[in-house]
Amino acid sequence: MHRLGIRNAEVAVINDEMIQSSVSKEAMDALNENAINEYDGGVIEVDFTKLQVLSLSFKNIFKIDNLITMKNLLKLQLDNNVIQEIEGISHLTNLTWLDLSFNNISEIKGLDTLKKLNDLTLYNNNIAKLENLEQLQQLQVLSIGNNALTSTEGLLYLKSLEKLRVLNLEGNPVCADPEYRAFVLAHLDRLKYLDYSLVDLNEMIQAREQYQDELEEMKEVKAIEDAALAREADHKKYMQVLQEANIIILETLLQDMFKEDTEISKIEVLPGLRNLIDDYTEKVKTATEDIKVILLEKHSLVQKQCADFQTQYKKQSEMTQHNSIHACESYKKAVKKIFKHATTAGEGEVGALLDKAQGTCDGLNTELLEHESLLVEFAQESIASLDNHIEAIGNESRAIATDHFRNIEQLENNFFDAVTQLAANLLERMATEDGEEDDFLSDECRAILNDRDALNNAINGSHDIHIGKLLAQEDLMREQNVAKIHDIIKAAKDEEWSRNRKRVAEIINMKEKHLREITSLRDELSRTDDEFY
Repeated sequence: MHRLGIRNAEVAVINDEMIQSSVSKEAMDALNENAINEYDGGVIEVDFTKLQVLSLSFKNIFKIDNLITMKNLLKLQLDNNVIQEIEGISHLTNLTWLDLSFNNISEIKGLDTLKKLNDLTLYNNNIAKLENLEQLQQLQVLSIGNNALTSTEGLLYLKSLEKLRVLNLEGNPVCADPEYRAFVLAHLDRLKYLDYSLVDLNEMIQAREQYQDELEEMKEVKAIEDAALAREADHKKYMQVLQEANIIILETLLQDMFKEDTEISKIEVLPGLRNLIDDYTEKVKTATEDIKVILLEKHSLVQKQCADFQTQYKKQSEMTQHNSIHACESYKKAVKKIFKHATTAGEGEVGALLDKAQGTCDGLNTELLEHESLLVEFAQESIASLDNHIEAIGNESRAIATDHFRNIEQLENNFFDAVTQLAANLLERMATEDGEEDDFLSDECRAILNDRDALNNAINGSHDIHIGKLLAQEDLMREQNVAKIHDIIKAAKDEEWSRNRKRVAEIINMKEKHLREITSLRDELSRTDDEFY
């Protein structure tokens, strides 16, 4: 395959002069009209931030760089250069068309963020693997002919591009495979054009029949993978709910207890210990599942209280806004009438009329502040009520959690007793006449049983670690529950305080504006009187 190389010509760097020259010399693209200004004397100035089309073909460019200001580019042409790596374009997120043909690119990368791309040309490069294209879900046209693709199996990667309709692979080694075309048409059944020719429907049907068994198998595999992904998504969603409900600690409590247990490894050789651990695990799991259901219901109650508060507050806020708008409209009508009367009134009446207007302004200000005061009072009472309700729910949740931790603590004590009894039974068994030849006991087991101090220390140490972790997680869960309720109330108070400060400032500014209007009219009428005399 033909490749461009660095010969006698010196490699070029993309710079402002190159871009300016490229845009200026070529026929202006209609999409670039807003980016190009021509001044007297034929001087052309290019606003790079407004460029939508840029062609830098045959420039001997070695590295893609210095395009940082061109975030509005829709089309970028960099064909027939000596580019070795796709880089420096991840910020061009508006690109819909990209031409990197006739370069020295060996790896597809750096395109993940170009999610609007629908036409990509990588023709005549050194690419041996299809990869890093799955984010380009708008891609409709892909030209990657004259590269180094060798495997038909590798072409299955393109199934992830559901909108791909035009594909060119001609010139790759894979095309020499006699089954190549049928394989592609069978597996990429949405294609309209393959290697510059329109896909015939009958040819597509025949190809799918040829690979029917393989397609059915792939369909089953995909169904299994999709189901696994769905389960994973559901699990993540469920874990997120547990996190929001502040009960994620319960989900991993036993695991956390054993994870920090540095002593359990010393007695793992005891036959029967695994059965005890499995039984312990199952009992904790059963107890935890029941408690999670209850605590999730409590969490839902907290959410409902918050939603009810928001609904009531919004209703009150809308009523306050309605009353305030009505008051402002009434003021406008009243003052408009006063102003009109003042402009035609006699000298003795003007002052009294404008004093009346100022009194009306003061009245509006007082009324608006009263409306705001009522809303603040409502908010304070509602937040206090919300605080009482969710704090009560929080107390119930913490009490339920405490009972659960005591239950787990009892299960841990039972497990400790069972392990202690297991060790005693094994010691008794080893002490029998046949104990030395008992195949039930491994050499490692005999070693730990023969060192009774080490055995007791390991069992007691394991139990102490479990209890310590249990109590620590209990404290943490309680603290998180208290903090969450505090944060809910604090957020509501902070939001209301911020809203109130903003609204009071608006009312003050409104009054000052109205007073300026009255003062302005007073001055205007006074000047008129002076001129008259």
